[in-house]
Amino acid sequence: MKAVQILKPHELHIIDMEKPSVTEKDNVLVRMTAAGICGSDMGIYHGTNAAATYPRIIGHEMVGVVEETGPGVTSLKPGDRVIVNQVTSCGHCYPCSLGRGNVCDNLAVRGVHIDGGYREYIPVPESDCYLLPPLFPTGMR
Repeated sequence: MKAVQILKPHELHIIDMEKPSVTEKDNVLVRMTAAGICGSDMGIYHGTNAAATYPRIIGHEMVGVVEETGPGVTSLKPGDRVIVNQVTSCGHCYPCSLGRGNVCDNLAVRGVHIDGGYREYIPVPESDCYLLPPLFPTGMR
């Protein structure tokens, strides 16, 4: 599959990588349909985003369609449209225990600290997906 990777500041490549699979941790495979371009993506490209690590597949504003689910998935099914949360959290630290994963002690942002959505498929936990309504509600085509 294809992905957009910044190897280092000012060096962007379209790369081929293996299509990911569903695992126990990443139990939903999302086929990306859109990913926004954000100022932080530009900062990663220009080398001015102090939080970024390289090489990095950028893209943290992601929308896609569930392609495959793991056996324990209960709230999503193939064909569902989802937004993927850009923030990953550990679920165990003090902020996470208070429901504040957005300030997790081990926070990582997709597309900044870990690989993001500028690729054809991304595997993510079910809990990181937010269901969107269908593009065309039943009977509206």
